[in-house]
Amino acid sequence: MASLEGAVGLVLAVAAGAFLLRLVSKPSRDEQIGLRASTPDHEGTETDELDLGEPSTGEAVAITSDGCSFIPFEDGVKVLRPKTQETGTAVTTESRGFVPWEQVESLRPGELIGARVRHASYGEGGWLLEALGRDHDYCVWSFETREAAQAGLHLLEHRIVRAPVDEDGVLSPPGDDAYAVALEESRQTEHELAMLSDEEKASGEDDAR
Repeated sequence: MASLEGAVGLVLAVAAGAFLLRLVSKPSRDEQIGLRASTPDHEGTETDELDLGEPSTGEAVAITSDGCSFIPFEDGVKVLRPKTQETGTAVTTESRGFVPWEQVESLRPGELIGARVRHASYGEGGWLLEALGRDHDYCVWSFETREAAQAGLHLLEHRIVRAPVDEDGVLSPPGDDAYAVALEESRQTEHELAMLSDEEKASGEDDAR
């Protein structure tokens, strides 16, 4: 009788050990569905974070009225737009399965000395994000909403804008007068280029005759 009880106890012990071994060796949920488990590099950080370096995977912080996207890139900012086909229409996800991008501008830290947002004047529409380069060259982007323009401004101020300092070492960002002068010079330059283009076009037509 004692030998029978001992045999039963041995069988139960073996069964319990097998059950525990199965629990310990059971694959994780990520392994069951084919996902690669994250490996902590140090506390609070995982090594397999999403790479946002490529335009197709970067997150647009702000989108202009004409569809350009402000995207953080390394320590700067890229301004990208959907690449157009030869017909001039934008490539869509329906036509290609993905949206290729082309670079409009690439801004690096220190390239701008100031930036601001203002409501566009009559005829301009929306909100304008204005900026001045190191040589006080005028830059401007148009946005449909103030929130979008402010988002672009915050990105530029955080990564690109480096205001000059005065003789006392105090930051001296450009004021309204600096923007007004830069805008007027930009308009004058555009006007002169347009006149030059018209003259070249008229000269070409005369030569063709």
